[in-house]
Amino acid sequence: MAKLSALRVDPELSEEGRWVDYELGIRLRIARHNNSRYQAYFMKLLRDNPEVQEDTESFGNLLKVAVGRTILRDWEGVEDDDGKEMEYSEDVGEKILTDPAYQDLYQFVLSEAQSSLLYRENAAGNSENSSTGTSSGETN
Repeated sequence: MAKLSALRVDPELSEEGRWVDYELGIRLRIARHNNSRYQAYFMKLLRDNPEVQEDTESFGNLLKVAVGRTILRDWEGVEDDDGKEMEYSEDVGEKILTDPAYQDLYQFVLSEAQSSLLYRENAAGNSENSSTGTSSGETN
């Protein structure tokens, strides 16, 4: 038998995200899929763009916009091609995650955001320094 409290989700972790190791020393702060910020923003996108509901590709692009602005919350260890550190912003998140060349990054963010176990209260204590094991395994 399991204690019901083991299923409790940490609301702050769900909204603000947890740090996850990606590849090449990059760390991403990823909020939970369907957090309140995501839901509100995606509903606004749908209201502002009702035509996309009949176009699968456009609908998918709106999903990527919403993920880049509300689920990917920050990153560390990202540089541009000149070696200059890239600061994260919602505009940059949207630009990167809607670019087909970064589809693997988008899929990784979405997959991590959909893993309910990562946002449980008992996961909160490990969120700052843990890796999910789904990335390259590199740590800082």
